[in-house]
Amino acid sequence: MESDSSDEEFLDSSSGSEPDENPDELSEEEDENEENDGMDVDRNGDMVSRSGISWSRDEPHIRQTPRHNIIREGKSIPRHARNNQTILEAFNKFFTPNMKEICVRYTNQKGYMIKGDDWKDTDVIEFDAYVGLLFLMGQWKSKFLPLQELWNADEGHPHFRATMSKERFKNLTRFCRFDDALSRDDRRKVDKLSPIRDLWELLQGNLHRNYVPSDSLCVDEQMKPTRGRCSFRQYIKGKPDKFGIKFLWNADCVNFYPLRGEVYIGAQPHETKAEAAMRNKPTAVVMRLTQPWQKKGRSITGDNLFGDFQLATDLIANQTGCVFTMRMNKPQIPPEMLPNKNRPVYSSVYGFNNMVTLVSYVPKRNKAVVVLDTVNHEIAIEPGDKQLPQSIALYNVTKSGVDGLNKMLKTYSVQRKVQRWPMVVFFNVVDLCGYASFIIWSEDHPNWEENKKDKRRLFLKALGNELIRPHIDRRSQNPRSMQKNVRKAMNRMGIAVAERHRPERPEHADTRTRCKLCPYQQNDTKYSTKCGECSMVVCPQHHFIICDNCWDEPIEEEEE
Repeated sequence: MESDSSDEEFLDSSSGSEPDENPDELSEEEDENEENDGMDVDRNGDMVSRSGISWSRDEPHIRQTPRHNIIREGKSIPRHARNNQTILEAFNKFFTPNMKEICVRYTNQKGYMIKGDDWKDTDVIEFDAYVGLLFLMGQWKSKFLPLQELWNADEGHPHFRATMSKERFKNLTRFCRFDDALSRDDRRKVDKLSPIRDLWELLQGNLHRNYVPSDSLCVDEQMKPTRGRCSFRQYIKGKPDKFGIKFLWNADCVNFYPLRGEVYIGAQPHETKAEAAMRNKPTAVVMRLTQPWQKKGRSITGDNLFGDFQLATDLIANQTGCVFTMRMNKPQIPPEMLPNKNRPVYSSVYGFNNMVTLVSYVPKRNKAVVVLDTVNHEIAIEPGDKQLPQSIALYNVTKSGVDGLNKMLKTYSVQRKVQRWPMVVFFNVVDLCGYASFIIWSEDHPNWEENKKDKRRLFLKALGNELIRPHIDRRSQNPRSMQKNVRKAMNRMGIAVAERHRPERPEHADTRTRCKLCPYQQNDTKYSTKCGECSMVVCPQHHFIICDNCWDEPIEEEEE
């Protein structure tokens, strides 16, 4: 597990931010208070930080609304993403046919490499069915149940048996790949994410293309648990899933729509530590994640991992506001704003520097929360006993964009227990596509299931059924190779199964003749038994007898 910690600003495992908490949802800094000796206050009464930044106690005189606070674009769905007639059509806007082709092509490649001619090719219809079963497992919250229970004829749902055999599902999970195995070693020399890079980049383009966000965005971390081998696996003590792959996301604060994300991979093989540190600095990450939505008057909210004075000024230059909490060890914070046991509880200290506002609030004795704000430019206190500054109230309202997204994904996640990290990323991709398609479907069809409290579960259930149905219909047309329990499962789902043709009773030929399946040189014996299907004369070696009961009984389940 890699964990570079040479730079304080490097996004490594030690830089994970703690969850926000306080009586009013404020994040309390647990960093040790630094010595305040050597700090000065200038002759005008302004506060001066260690880095030399002067913070005025007086509000700035602003004659007109700053350009970075003028909203130029509102939340909407682009025309090409509207008017989806089916839930599957909405889903295909994000998990597009070219993404499915990548999965199918390289899954077949891996299957042939391991099983040779015994591997039966998968296709887009079957792969859709595989993804549909994942969604059904997620919405039934069955992701931790063993497959034996899910495919059990008495206890399991009929959808699983009707769609594919348990062994086929296991093999698709085992051989699922997303890149060319023959060129992977060369690509890994320059990109750690190469096993799933193509799929990930296609997802990012689809997320950006199909939605226009609101005026409030949120940048934060997401952790996907895995204990498998992964060179960039992380440990973050403040997250529910402490070990796993870390994602950095920009999400809409209103409906938690995922706008753009990155997988944290540490230093690339061709990078120096200094280059990796520059690329992974929180300020650089925020600028990359929010770049397509800058210069539109939106505001970005983030926790103390991202709070930085230089980042705020860079965002202002790109006509974008921000609200960030700050760590107590930041040199831009003046000593008057640091925790102090003499500061009254619920008191606030304001500082202004051009268009940047710095607020320090005391939620409890000897604690302080510092917020960097470029949206509010005045001393404003919310009504109430706790005298909460307006900047902190705004932060509390908008801070949960990515946390809300992560909660939504985990509620009905498709993730199965796997050791290969590319599959962990793939399961996250499927979850994200399911949630994003739910957002555009709900806004495009506001009256759909409007009185139901579990609309998203119903959406995923309908999506799973639409994904598996074409494969079930195709399978139902081949009853000859279908087992009895599969036919029963299809009947329970209301799917008509083609009639299974029963061969005629064996007959005897009028004249005895050689077996049509035996080589002429090996068997010259004459027989009279004919096949009930084709009326071919066969010997005992090339036919067997089966009774009516055994004809309808299921045989041992095998991979299709």
